[in-house]
Formats: sequence, structure tokens, C-alpha cells
Amino acid sequence: TRSFKNETGSLTSILEQQGEILYNRHNSNVKVGVDYYLNKRTTIGFIFNGLRNRVNEHGGIENLMMNGNHELDSIVNSSHSVNNPFRNGTMNLNMLHQFDSTGTELSMDVDYTHYNSVNNQLFGNNSYSASGQALGLERIRGDLPRTIDIFSARADYSFSLKNNYKLSAGLKSSFIKTNNQANYFSGAAELEQPDYNRTNAFLYRENINAFYIEGYRELGKLGFKVGLRMEHTSSRGHQLG
Repeated sequence: TRSFKNETGSLTSILEQQGEILYNRHNSNVKVGVDYYLNKRTTIGFIFNGLRNRVNEHGGIENLMMNGNHELDSIVNSSHSVNNPFRNGTMNLNMLHQFDSTGTELSMDVDYTHYNSVNNQLFGNNSYSASGQALGLERIRGDLPRTIDIFSARADYSFSLKNNYKLSAGLKSSFIKTNNQANYFSGAAELEQPDYNRTNAFLYRENINAFYIEGYRELGKLGFKVGLRMEHTSSRGHQLG
């Protein structure tokens, strides 16, 4: 309950709200990993992570507007529902080869991740006079799908030198693609039309390529590390009306 007063402190209007929202969420995930030893020095591994999530929410609020004498002026009923299933999966293929016992090794990773979200929304606002006469009916439906794809690959090589020197170098490349849609429709269910004032979409692509080299040496209880990293990023975004 909200009470509104004027500058003199007299009650001018009252807003009474009563509502209920029901929220349900279901979540499940799975993880599988396998390691295969080709020999004593080489190992190949595969990992899969999967997630499935669903959120359902719906509810309504009744708004009673009254004047300072507690007389009903108007009624606004608001309702909403949201259905948002979400899935993502990540796959990783890795390899580790140890050339000798001094720390010389080569490691490689290839990763792919896919996100998929479907967000369906429905909002309604119905206003009535104190006598029950309809003053305004508004209905908006939203369809907001989203997909994200991420691919990356990397390789690292490290080896030991004389006099406690260690040297490592690596390459990494990643590619990201996203597609975010926001489609809105207004009007009664059987007469709804696209709402171009709200509808939009955003497309994005990004590619990152990187290289590094690093040297390390131990001198007693002290360690010194010097490295160089180069990176190139290319990105492109497109906002659609």
C-alpha cells in the first residue's frame, strides 16, 4: 500500500497492489572425460561438459488506484510469463607429450563451446474504470533467441637449457560468433503485429591470434622471468534495427 500526500500533508491518492509470482527452475548437467595413454610419454584426452537449464516464471499484479477518500478510481491488472530454456555444451581435445625427464614437453588443446538460449516473454496490462469499463488493453510478446559459438586452439612448447634456464613458447587462436535477437510483437494474440520500435538484433564476430615466448632462470632462491607476447584482434559488430 502506497499513500500519496500533497505539500500540506493531506492524503491525495492511494495505490494498493497485490500480486503473486510463481517461479520454477530445472537444472541438469553432465561431465564426461577420457584419457588414453598412447605410450609412457604421450597422453590424449577428451572432455565434454553439458548443461541444460529451464526457467519458467509467471504471475500477475492487481493495482487499485483510490482517491484521498479511499474511493476506487481505476484498476490496472498486470501479468507476465517467461519461458527460458538454456543449453550449452563444451568439448575439449587435449594432448601432452613429454620428450624427456628434464621438462621438455608439448601440450595442445582444442576447445569448442556452444550456447543456445530461447527466451519467450509475454506481458499484459489491462486498465479499467471504477465501474469495470475497459480503458486500455496492452499486450506485448517477446521472442529473444541467442546463440554463441566459441572455438579456440592452442599449443605450448617448453624445454630446459643448461645453467637452470627454461624456455617456453606458444600459439593460440580463438574465434567467437554471437547472434542476439530481440523480436517483439504487440496486439491481441490473433491480431498481433511486429513492434518495430522495440525489435532489434546484434551480430558479432571476433578473432584473436596470439603468440608468446618466455624465458626463466633460477639463481639460488631467486627466479627471473622475461617474456614477449604479441596479439592481433579482429572484431566486427552489426546492430540491426
